[in-house]
Amino acid sequence: MRQPPLEPTTTDAVAAIFRDLLEVEDVDPEANFFEVGGHSFLAVQLLARLREEFGMQVTVRQFLAEPTIRGVCNVAFAAGPSASPPA
Repeated sequence: MRQPPLEPTTTDAVAAIFRDLLEVEDVDPEANFFEVGGHSFLAVQLLARLREEFGMQVTVRQFLAEPTIRGVCNVAFAAGPSASPPA
């Protein structure tokens, strides 16, 4: 199934948090958070930062279903414009 294009500002914002928590310079939008060094404690931190910094309400269940930058962005888009980071 073809994925919709990612919104650049949302992708960049989510990717920045992934990079910071994983302590890497780059993360592919399709990369599984847990396969590139993430673990449950970092996942909780990720979800908290998304909520605090951007008001993005991503549940643990939603994140575990697709633990990628694209997955987080898809949840944000499904929730509507208020869930997306500011431009």
